[in-house]
Amino acid sequence: MKDQSQTIESIIKMAISGEEEAYTLYTNAAQLVKDKQSKEMLTELATEEQGHKAKLEGLLRQGISWKIAEGEFDKVADLKVGDHLEAKPLTEGADLQDVLIVGIQREKESNELYAGLGHLC
Repeated sequence: MKDQSQTIESIIKMAISGEEEAYTLYTNAAQLVKDKQSKEMLTELATEEQGHKAKLEGLLRQGISWKIAEGEFDKVADLKVGDHLEAKPLTEGADLQDVLIVGIQREKESNELYAGLGHLC
């Protein structure tokens, strides 16, 4: 069981690192863009990433002696909205649509990462 706990702990630490990267991305982009709506959206996304990080850090503090019950969470349908969107690097002239596309792509990547890591446990 100890090996599995170490694996789960390393997965959570990797997820924390991903949340930190996302926070940095959104914070830096918020300082870069001029559009007020884009700044607000990026700031909101950065704040959400801080919340995700705090939840993951809480899991580490509690110890890894828990299991996620099958069926505990509702399944959410993937509408594939972001599958055909191409994210561009955010620049000073980025508008809200550009920001949303980056956010959608980032969340899609995170979801794929967590889904893949979930199969390791």
